[in-house]
Amino acid sequence: MSGGRFVKGQSGNPNGRPKARRPNVSAFDIIFDKKLSSSQGGVEQEISVDEALELQTYQGALKGSKMAVRAVLKMIAKREAAVLKTAPPGLHTRWNGSGKKTRETPTMRCCCWG
Repeated sequence: MSGGRFVKGQSGNPNGRPKARRPNVSAFDIIFDKKLSSSQGGVEQEISVDEALELQTYQGALKGSKMAVRAVLKMIAKREAAVLKTAPPGLHTRWNGSGKKTRETPTMRCCCWG
């Protein structure tokens, strides 16, 4: 049986790996890039699907949905982390007991120093 599938002395795939047929874009990216028309307060505007989902989450949280409240709190925490990353060095932001945001200089007691 000399006429087998594999040829002696030749290895690998002679044609190489096939080229990618579509760009590296996920289905979620395609959906989130779409625009929807929405009216708020009688004003018609175009918003992305991502923004529409955020608005629905905020409305659900205001109606008392525990899952929506949890999602909104996560969104707030993400935004706070982004704000802290862009804050100038030596200037920290934290919440005081009254629910208001305060800024502290390094000479004051900071939330990062324990």
